[in-house]
Amino acid sequence: MQRAPRKETVIGMIIEDIDTDFAKELVMNCANAIPRNRNIRFIVFPGKYDSAADEPMYKYTALSNSIYRLAEDADIDGLIIHLGSMTARTHEPVFIRLLDRLRDVPKVFIGLDSDELITVNYDNESGIREAVDHLVEVEGVTRFCMLGGRADNEDAQKRREIFIKCLERNRIPFEERSFIYTDMTENCLREAETLLDRNYGVQAVFCVNDASAKALYAVMEERRLVPGEDIYVFGFDNTHMATELKPTLASIGSDESSLGQKAMETVLSLIGGEDTGSALVPTRFFGRDSLPYEMYDYTVLEMLNVDEAFIYRMFDDCFYRYRSAYHDHSMVDLRRLFYEIISNMLISLKERYMSFAAHDRLCDMVDILFENG
Repeated sequence: MQRAPRKETVIGMIIEDIDTDFAKELVMNCANAIPRNRNIRFIVFPGKYDSAADEPMYKYTALSNSIYRLAEDADIDGLIIHLGSMTARTHEPVFIRLLDRLRDVPKVFIGLDSDELITVNYDNESGIREAVDHLVEVEGVTRFCMLGGRADNEDAQKRREIFIKCLERNRIPFEERSFIYTDMTENCLREAETLLDRNYGVQAVFCVNDASAKALYAVMEERRLVPGEDIYVFGFDNTHMATELKPTLASIGSDESSLGQKAMETVLSLIGGEDTGSALVPTRFFGRDSLPYEMYDYTVLEMLNVDEAFIYRMFDDCFYRYRSAYHDHSMVDLRRLFYEIISNMLISLKERYMSFAAHDRLCDMVDILFENG
C-alpha cells in the first residue's frame, strides 16, 4: 500500500539515559535548532540498552530495547542517534539492525567515533588544554587527579587521553593512582572517596562530566573541603547543573554551536540532499567558583567607544545559552534590551553624569531583563 504524501518533515532522535542533565539539554538543543519556518515534527525515542539476557534483567532488556525497534518502524525522514554505552560496541545486534533497517534514512550519530558514519562530536582537546594550561601557568598547580568515565565510553576515554597529554605537555607526570573509573553519574561517591584517599594533597580534579563532579562535591563536603578553595574542580559538558551547584562548577562546554544544534543542522542538510560530512564542535573552558577563570577580555577603549557590536558581544559572552534557546516572537528581545542598558551605563560613565530620570528608567529596564529570562 502506497503511503499518502505528507507536508511535514519528521526527525527522530534515539537517546539513552534521558533522565541525565546532559541528555535533557541535548534534546532541548536539537529542538531549539529547528528552523521556525519549517514544518518539522521532532520525535524522541528514549531508551536504555542492555545486552544481557540473563534473569532477572531479561524483561527489562526486552522492554528497553523495544524502544529502538519502535524507532526502526517509524515513518521518519531523518534520525539523530546518541547511544552512550553502545558506542564502543557497534557489533551489537541492536546497533547493526539500526544501520540495516534504516539504511536509506539520513542518520547523524552523536558521540560516536567512526570514519564510515556521519558523526557530530566534541573537540575535547581545546577545552581541556585551556583548563590545564591555566591551572599550571597561572595557579601553579602540579598535583592533578581525574575522576574518569566508563571504560566502554569513547568520549570518556578520549578525555582521559587528552588530559594525560596536556599534563605531559606541561611536564607533569601522570600516575595511575591519580585516575579512577566511574559510571559517569552523581552516584559515584565511593570512587570519589577512593580518589581523594589515594591522593592526599591533590590540588585539582578534572571530572569527566558534570554529574561525576556533583558526587565529588558531596564527598568534599563531608570532609569539609571547599571546591575552589581547598581543591580546584572542573567538569565537562557545561550543563545547567554546573551553575546550580554550590559553589558553581567550572566546566568545559561547546564554544559556539552545541552538539544538539550541530546534529540537527547536519541531519537537515542530509535530508536536503547536501553533501555534508562529520563535524567537530569546538569546546572552551567556562570558569566559575570552583575554578575562577577570566574568559573575556574587554579593553577600556572598547567601553569608551560604546560600540554596538562590542555590546552585543558582551551579551553573547555573558548569556551564551540564549543563542541556542527558542525565542517566541512575542518575547522581549533580551539582546536589544541588554544593549540599551549597557550603552546608557557606558555613556553615563563617559560623561560622568546620569539624571534621576535616566537612573529610574535604567532600573526598570534591568528589572524587565531579569523578569524575562
